[in-house]
Amino acid sequence: MYQFQGRWHTQALLQGLMECQKRFEAKDSDIILVTNPKSGTTWLNALVFALINRDMFPVSSGDHPLLVTNPHLLVPFLEGVYYESPDVDFSEL
Repeated sequence: MYQFQGRWHTQALLQGLMECQKRFEAKDSDIILVTNPKSGTTWLNALVFALINRDMFPVSSGDHPLLVTNPHLLVPFLEGVYYESPDVDFSEL
């Protein structure tokens, strides 16, 4: 564990966090969900995904991605994305 900016992080999380701080540039159309730990992050991820994709995946459809996929996989953490692929192009998402 490493202490960085007043919080404790694993090595992987810290690497992704530092890459994110160096490379990420927000656009006007971006939606960034920020929560404290243990404050309903999974629920908020599911809610945001459902709202943004309501035309593509109507709630009434039986094949909604939230029925079979963890919301954290549908709305990835920025630091996790940067850890896995430091040169990620967010315009493709």
